[in-house]
Amino acid sequence: MINAEVVRRTFQSKFQKVEDAAPGIIRAESQYANKAYAVAYIDVADDVIERADNLSSFQENLLGSEFFSVDTDLRWNSYLFFLAGPKSVADERYQKAKAKIEADRHYARKFVVTERELIERFTLTSEAPVQKVSGDQDAEVIWAQLLREASLGVLLEQRARTQTLDSIASGEAFVAEPQSAPSTGPVINDALASGLIRELRIGNFRRIHSKSNFDFGDVNLIFGPNGAGKTSLLEAIEILYCGRVRRDIDAVFDGIEAKVETLAGELIEVAASTVASVLKARNRAWYGRSDVLSSAISHGFTRFNFLDTDAAFRLSSETDSDQINDDLSQLLVGPGTSKLWNYLSKLEQEVRERLKVVNARLPELRQQQELVASEVARFRSAPTDANALAKTFHSSIRALGMRWKTEDESPGIDVGDRKRLEDIARGISQVLTLWEIPAITIDAAKQKIDIFMLHLPSIRDQLVQVDELSAAIFESNSKKSRNRENIALLQRWIAYCESGVPTLERSLRDLEASTATLRSSLTGLPLELLPEVSAEYANQPLADAIQSIKLRIDSAIQTERSATQSLLETQQFEQSLSSLRKELQDVAIAVLKKAGDESLCPVCSTPHGPNELLLKIQNLVATSGLGQSDSLRNAARVARETAEQCRLTLDFLTKLEIYRSSSKKIELTSVLALRDALNSDVSALIDANRERDRVELMLQQFDDQAGNRHQYTVMRQSVLSMLSDDVDDLSNLRAKLESLSFEAGIEDDNATSLIESLESSRVRAHEMLAYHGIRCSDNAGFAEMAVSTERFVAQTEAVSRFLNDSEVMSISRDGRFSDIQVAVDEAIVLFDRALQAERVEQDARKELDRLLALLNTLASSVSVLCKEQDNLVKASLVLSDIVENHSLERATKQTLNVIRDRVGEVFRRIHSPSEYAVGDFVGDAFLVALDNSGTRRVNQISSGQRAALALSIFLGLHGSAKTAPPVLLIDDPVAHVDDLNTLSFLDYLRDLAVQPESRCSLPLLMRAWLLYLRRNSISGRALQEDSVV
Repeated sequence: MINAEVVRRTFQSKFQKVEDAAPGIIRAESQYANKAYAVAYIDVADDVIERADNLSSFQENLLGSEFFSVDTDLRWNSYLFFLAGPKSVADERYQKAKAKIEADRHYARKFVVTERELIERFTLTSEAPVQKVSGDQDAEVIWAQLLREASLGVLLEQRARTQTLDSIASGEAFVAEPQSAPSTGPVINDALASGLIRELRIGNFRRIHSKSNFDFGDVNLIFGPNGAGKTSLLEAIEILYCGRVRRDIDAVFDGIEAKVETLAGELIEVAASTVASVLKARNRAWYGRSDVLSSAISHGFTRFNFLDTDAAFRLSSETDSDQINDDLSQLLVGPGTSKLWNYLSKLEQEVRERLKVVNARLPELRQQQELVASEVARFRSAPTDANALAKTFHSSIRALGMRWKTEDESPGIDVGDRKRLEDIARGISQVLTLWEIPAITIDAAKQKIDIFMLHLPSIRDQLVQVDELSAAIFESNSKKSRNRENIALLQRWIAYCESGVPTLERSLRDLEASTATLRSSLTGLPLELLPEVSAEYANQPLADAIQSIKLRIDSAIQTERSATQSLLETQQFEQSLSSLRKELQDVAIAVLKKAGDESLCPVCSTPHGPNELLLKIQNLVATSGLGQSDSLRNAARVARETAEQCRLTLDFLTKLEIYRSSSKKIELTSVLALRDALNSDVSALIDANRERDRVELMLQQFDDQAGNRHQYTVMRQSVLSMLSDDVDDLSNLRAKLESLSFEAGIEDDNATSLIESLESSRVRAHEMLAYHGIRCSDNAGFAEMAVSTERFVAQTEAVSRFLNDSEVMSISRDGRFSDIQVAVDEAIVLFDRALQAERVEQDARKELDRLLALLNTLASSVSVLCKEQDNLVKASLVLSDIVENHSLERATKQTLNVIRDRVGEVFRRIHSPSEYAVGDFVGDAFLVALDNSGTRRVNQISSGQRAALALSIFLGLHGSAKTAPPVLLIDDPVAHVDDLNTLSFLDYLRDLAVQPESRCSLPLLMRAWLLYLRRNSISGRALQEDSVV
């Protein structure tokens, strides 16, 4: 049962004037400065079902007269509450009746509530002490404290994570910070801490607001279209408080000043400050935070004073549950804290991953270090035989009597020793190769050299004689070859001349010249005789004849066209006349048949014999004008034939014109003269072609029988170079042939004598070379013997130098070179073995040095990696502590628990209809359905309801921050909120405005909300309208 007295007491505690409006209906007014600004009616009859059935008549009787009264402000601020007691709630029609009543928009806004809901609605938790959201409990402050305690305060700068991760691993990120007790005192003489802005002046901030002034009341509505600068104006206010714009840290501004009204009513000039100490002091005084960075003040201002529209917008439109939770976190703990959490949580994962890599890499490096150390020990203990082999080599050198080695020299291997031994071995090999005597001694070799050098001039003279005789024979053979070629040439040329080929060749050249001239004159003309010339044109000049024939062609063409056109017209006329006669015949026959007497003319009534009249009618139709058509057809044919004949004549004359131009016979002008000249040239060309064919046939017959006639020109030039006189005179040619044959015989005898002398000289030279051991083939000529001799001379000189170089080696004069060669070869083998052993030892020393360097590198890497491991472990511990024990989710829940009651109160006020209440925020249970259907996650309710929840959270935070400045900025607060919830929000805003120390700036787009707020403005509490259009 409804307790009306409890309801009355509740209304009396909240409203200034409470009275009975009717039986079971209480009327209450909200007043400010003794003036009503809202009126509420409460129906306590517990008859919701009946009220729904008769809603129109009920509210008209109750509210009609007052709704249309003179005071129109209250008509927009009337509320009608229907109290639902046990009787109404138990009725199965209750929900439909409730929905019908609350959906009605006439006269007043209506709510169906239970007694508990009514009491909760008007018993505001804001009147009770509110738990403050402490800055010391702020998650970002806790994170900063933990990081600084671990000397990782640099992480708060949120540098690139890759760079930060590297600095953690290297230890550069660990920087101890001096511990200083933060000042907690308030900012002295800071009017913004508690004062209200009355005037704002903007010197330079974005083009749209530069050099602008704005006046403010307690509640300010800023309206205008998109892009007008509503948000920019709010950001100018943010600059005044924070010295920066959170969403645009690079924004340029200057000259932002304000007049602020203090609690004492005094107006104080305040200018925007970017001084770090001032901003840090404000952050401590307003939000209880001691951040190192002065820019951190924006986090608190956005959290408690300036609704983060971006997060609220995303919350109302987002569909992903994880993203929704992130957006709620940004609203509850601030975007800066949320951003830092994302940074630290991701960095914590990356540190753990980096630590895993280091933990996996460190054992591998240590194992590799052990392997390298064992290799170093093995190389150090390995034996070497390089020194022993070197000593054996030096002993062999001394045994050979080599003078470049002394006893006090170092036992090492000198690479020059092998070159010296190779030089000695090469000298001995030259000695043995030169004479092929293994047992030869130094004295024997020197004696052979002396004898050879004594005979060398005689050998060279003999070789010169062989060379001169060879040259003479070559010259004689050349003359014989030339004589044979000349004789053969003359014999062939005489055969040509005896066959008459030169005469035929001259005739052919003359014929080709004449035919070329005639072809030039007949260029472009067929090789045929032209017919007789018409007497009409024979004596006319060619140009006149061409002009005359062209005129005749044009005339014939015109005549043909006229005859053809006339023929066409005549044929059309005859066709028409034939059709008329046929129609006349048909009409006459029809008339005769109709008259019934075929012998009586129906026109003149003249009698006729049987069928006579029909025959006359038929003759009439048969009569035609065929004679005229034939005449015109013949005329067209004659004109066409005339034109064709004229064209043939024109073609004839055109050929003459071409001939006259190509033959350059300009003096010929008449048609007959040109025709005769052309025919004459054609006849001459035909005759010349026949004669040329005949000559070519005779020459071809000669080719087939005697040889290649096409070499005639080359042969003639060769004969001319041999004979300076007439080459066509056979007697002269035969005499020359006889002279050449005689000269050839003489040259043959001379060549025979030279060959005999050469053979004798060559045999003598071969014997001289064989005596000294110079090897040549049996038939060797001068070139081979000369090369062999000079080669032997060079070898002898080399051997002589070797034998005279006795300083490097002590050899007895009777020592055999074959024995010395064996000893030297053995010494070279010993050298190679010693050198190889020494190189193996050097390679081992290099490998040992490399292993030692690698061992040092591995030791350094292990040391660095151990330091990285320690640093990463330290960072991982503090970051894991933050993620596990001080997470953003935990901070969000703590903040929600602190402001839960206030959020619930605000949500109940601004959300209609009352489907949900704010839950306990355990898990995803943000809202609780009032119909007991369970909890709802945020992503299970509408975008408008989520927007209302976002506003409730922000307003709850604002109400919990008692030390924050009394400014409330909400950018586009009714976005995504339906009409009913918008009205509820504006009602709540109105109630908030009448409270002391409150102020609000609301940028809106729609003028309808401006009009509504104007109707709801309260006398004494100014609603300031600032248009930025």
